[in-house]
Amino acid sequence: MSLPASSAPLLPDFPAALPASMDFAALLAEGVALTQAMSSDQWSDYNEHDPGLTMLEQLCYALTDLGLRGHYPVADLLADARGKIARDTLFTGNRILTTAPVTPEDVRKWLYDRVHGLKNVWLSPSEHTPGVVDVRVEKFKWGKDAQLVADVGRELRAVRPLGQDWGRITVLTPRALPLQGELTLSAGADADAVMGALLFALNLGLSPGPTPRAMDAELAAQLPPEARYNGPELGCGWIDDPSPANPVCRIALQDVVRIAQAVAGVASVRALRFVGGGDHFTLGIDEAPLVDLPADGQPWPFSVTSAAGGRLTLNRQRVEQYFLKRRAEAQAQETAVTLSTDEQAYRQLPDGRVLNVADYVSVQHQFPQAYGLGRYGLAEAFAWPEDAQLRPLNRQARVRQLRAYLLLFEQVLSNAFAQLAHARELFSLSDPGQSYFYQSLISKPPQPWDAPDTAAVLMPPPDNADPHWRYIVCVNLAGALILRSPRLPNHARAEDWLAEVRAACAAQGWRAHSEAEGWRLALYDARGRLLASGVATLASEAAAQALCNRLAAGPLESHVQRQGAQGLRVLDREQRVLLSACWAIDASARAERADALLFFGRHAHHYRQRRWPDGGWGLALCDANGEVLAVCPRRWPDSQAACRAAHELAHWLREIGCSCQPDAGWLQWLPEADPPVDSGDAAAHYLDALRRQTAAADPHPARRNQFLDHLLARFDERFDNALLASFDPRPAYVEGFLLELASWKTSLLASYPLWSARRGHGADYGMALAERMPFGSGLEHILFSRLGLGGWQKFVRHPRSRPPLALGRTPPSSAGPQLRFVSQDPQLLAMLLRYGGDRGRYQLGVSHCGCHHMLYFDTPDGAQLEILRGHSEAEMIDARERLLLWLRRDGPAWASVYADEGLYVLEHVLLRPQGAAATAWPADESLRLSVLLPDWPLRFCNPEFRRHVHTLACQFAPAHLALRCHWLDFAAMQAFEQRYADWADARRRACTDSSAEAMATLNACAQALRDWLAALPAA
Repeated sequence: MSLPASSAPLLPDFPAALPASMDFAALLAEGVALTQAMSSDQWSDYNEHDPGLTMLEQLCYALTDLGLRGHYPVADLLADARGKIARDTLFTGNRILTTAPVTPEDVRKWLYDRVHGLKNVWLSPSEHTPGVVDVRVEKFKWGKDAQLVADVGRELRAVRPLGQDWGRITVLTPRALPLQGELTLSAGADADAVMGALLFALNLGLSPGPTPRAMDAELAAQLPPEARYNGPELGCGWIDDPSPANPVCRIALQDVVRIAQAVAGVASVRALRFVGGGDHFTLGIDEAPLVDLPADGQPWPFSVTSAAGGRLTLNRQRVEQYFLKRRAEAQAQETAVTLSTDEQAYRQLPDGRVLNVADYVSVQHQFPQAYGLGRYGLAEAFAWPEDAQLRPLNRQARVRQLRAYLLLFEQVLSNAFAQLAHARELFSLSDPGQSYFYQSLISKPPQPWDAPDTAAVLMPPPDNADPHWRYIVCVNLAGALILRSPRLPNHARAEDWLAEVRAACAAQGWRAHSEAEGWRLALYDARGRLLASGVATLASEAAAQALCNRLAAGPLESHVQRQGAQGLRVLDREQRVLLSACWAIDASARAERADALLFFGRHAHHYRQRRWPDGGWGLALCDANGEVLAVCPRRWPDSQAACRAAHELAHWLREIGCSCQPDAGWLQWLPEADPPVDSGDAAAHYLDALRRQTAAADPHPARRNQFLDHLLARFDERFDNALLASFDPRPAYVEGFLLELASWKTSLLASYPLWSARRGHGADYGMALAERMPFGSGLEHILFSRLGLGGWQKFVRHPRSRPPLALGRTPPSSAGPQLRFVSQDPQLLAMLLRYGGDRGRYQLGVSHCGCHHMLYFDTPDGAQLEILRGHSEAEMIDARERLLLWLRRDGPAWASVYADEGLYVLEHVLLRPQGAAATAWPADESLRLSVLLPDWPLRFCNPEFRRHVHTLACQFAPAHLALRCHWLDFAAMQAFEQRYADWADARRRACTDSSAEAMATLNACAQALRDWLAALPAA
């Protein structure tokens, strides 16, 4: 077993009090106590020399190794082969604790962090339009107005709250302050450097903006990360709440003096005044203060005097260079803060050590050598009695028997180590396909810690298959064959199987399960192993339950029946068995028998009818001499039905015979099983059996959902599994639905930090879309995953658009291209999916005038519903068969259960008039949300599901917004999507084009959408 490369101890802090899983003495004492309680009448010696106690000691020692590994640091247990930890569900603090901007202060921090050249920003509600917020920004001297407005608008649209929009973005006009004063320098100060620093300080200090600080300093102040990550995620560290809350409108001389005296090299400021008089200077509402370098020939705002009293002359070029130097120093400081923020340990997942947790060392190496279990085997120096030549062989056999006994415990231990090693996969969104893990006790290549001679112990016994015959176990009820076992290789194995079948019948181990064609019985033993399957397909669950009751009442008769080793099955298009033949011949002769079967099977008169003990009629195919070639496993209620079936079989075999490839999918040769595993492939046989047994005992879909529920509960999120399952119209599809449900949860978790931070935010209408329909609000994403819209969901990382639901498409047909239902009941498809696989629910009928033939469906409440109409009975029978085929579990109907599901969240505030056409906008209209959904998908026809949708939408929508759900038919959805797409295109173009033509197009599209919404019936 390889050891970690690091010299660090396996446990950073060894526990003072050993946990139970690491306490060898406690485990041994508990094991002895349990042994005494269960076998005190047979085992009384618990001293150290007893072999049973020796085995218990070794197993307890292995358990302490497992307990030690379970206490490894979590980072080591979650690390992969590269020492890295997957971060798809283990989110760092900066991702999961932060949110999109919510308050005005959050928005101001967000913009300062992301927009270059922005000095400050202020938000204020619009005076004319409710729900609209106007923005005023102040730029640095070097900023560009057009680029600044575009960048601010882009960032604001990305964090727009739901039910709110951004109004006019105004860049404050710089207003030069008319200052005059005298500046006295300290001894040795450079006048140009001091003036450059003073001008830079005045431009920053007179209208102060946000000041970023390194996050490390904030964490060092003993404040928890949760407090420092309360708000938007900032790349430039930490920013206090910006101040002032409104733009500066008055500048006082004392503010100028305070800033000037803080500049290094300034000794005093004298005779400071505003040109025009007064000690205050008032700015306009859209103006920002500026103290700039004077133009050539213009006076400086300060005259400069040296410490000795002499007047100094300033060099404008040098002053500007020092000004730019201070600007570069400030930008370098912000860059350093950003880099220090990115390097924080709290923003990164730790690396783990690769410790090979799954490696298992066999306990057999720990036994005393006298047991002969270790790698050295039995000692050769034993003095055997001369008259006991077979004792060494007997002793080797006993060692092998003990080794096989210990392997039962070792496999459980080895699987436990594998389970611990795969713990990291439970935290991953990539489904491993299993929740119970195993590993082989045979390493490839062999390792010194493997149990010796394991492959020889695990060698499967030879099956001694009969070359000409196979055997099956039959269970009869009142002379009729009900259950039949798989084909067994020899008579001895069949007798053993017969004993197990009789024991299972005594325990009433039969169960009914649904298939594509109906219901079928199966017989299982106490461990859940399949022993026998039903020979007939039952029409309904009630029929299956009735047969179970008859089996329980008895009497049952079971026996072994011999069949030929070689055989052939003839299948129909749905892969159902039509004819089955078994011959006691060599494999070389079966081609001749198959030709005879296909030749005689083309003629209906070669099929012989026979009456079975259960009252049904069957068919047997015979040759010219009357010898039976094949038997049909199906039963018919009367002789006429069996006669019709003979003609259908003959027609099908003629069709197969005329095919270019008659054996392509329609003929199935027997035996199907692989040949017995030889001695050289014992490891493969062992691994295959281990895999199958683990898979049979692994309720993976249910356990996968349970662990995803745990991951969701960490964020106080939950799915109502039972409620969502009740909305699924497919019966007996528990495992498949659980896998679909797991995909909804993984889709939610995959982008959880993003959508949870934006749960109260709207879509970015200025972003270019991959599809035509916008889809990006937090509410849309929450409802999409919570409701499982569209069925199976992949890892969708916050899509911004989606294809339309109805636009550019034709209305969906009711049941595929060939069927058109007469009934307009919206619950028809849901009923057919749940009950339509039962052939007994369909009834044929004729209209009163005799002109039409109808197909009726028996609804669960006992009513008969006309679903199809045609001109002949044969047409209705064919339609019924095609409908049953369409409703199969793997058919098109099941695949389209979630087809056409989707929704749109429309914010009414975005439909307000723009530009010169803006008028008074009602306040209540800005606080409205409309959720528009199609009414034709299967689940959306369910009134309970509609109520659930409305409940969820109201639960996750902001409380101050009035929400309404509208269910649209196909034509209405097409009309909406056409208007919505036109409006979205116009709204996106208006973000970069503010011309009158663009505004007119946008207003026309918004007016058309408003008029269409106003015409909708009340929700």
